[in-house]
Amino acid sequence: DSGKDIGGTVGVAIVDVGTGDLLAAHNEHKPLNPASNAKLLTAAAEHSPRARALVTLLLHDGLRVSEALAADVTDLAGVRGHRTLTITRKGGARRSVVLNATTSDALDAYLDGRDTGPLFVTRTGGRWDRTEAFRTVRTVAALAGIANADKITPHSLRHTFVTLAREAGVPLEDVQDAA
Repeated sequence: DSGKDIGGTVGVAIVDVGTGDLLAAHNEHKPLNPASNAKLLTAAAEHSPRARALVTLLLHDGLRVSEALAADVTDLAGVRGHRTLTITRKGGARRSVVLNATTSDALDAYLDGRDTGPLFVTRTGGRWDRTEAFRTVRTVAALAGIANADKITPHSLRHTFVTLAREAGVPLEDVQDAA
């Protein structure tokens, strides 16, 4: 059969490894606009305290979903009057991130006094997984009425954080450090 095999992602395009033909543009994570951000945060708050905490953490603090889901409640701390979350970055480096005040409030409301275990838990107390977090972000985006909600991912929220920080004049090295 001379059917086309889909190759890997090259740059931002998916190409046929046999012919080199462009098959599809890679799904880039486009940042949300401020109106969509507001709608998403409102819908997350209406959905559940957990959705509000996750969406706020990803959107306001730029964490990767894996960093948020790997964190434990004991990774939250106060440092010099600021609320921090110590996370494990890609590559295994541990880093404390100063949390946005809105994020801190959302986490407190979600945790409701819980002081042990994973930061994000299932109804049975286990660690929340990426698949469910992904579904929750999509569900919240749809509830918010965001165009192309079926394309919104947790990484879209991180990309929005980085884009908005750069647009606000945050130096590239600071954004890179956060990202």
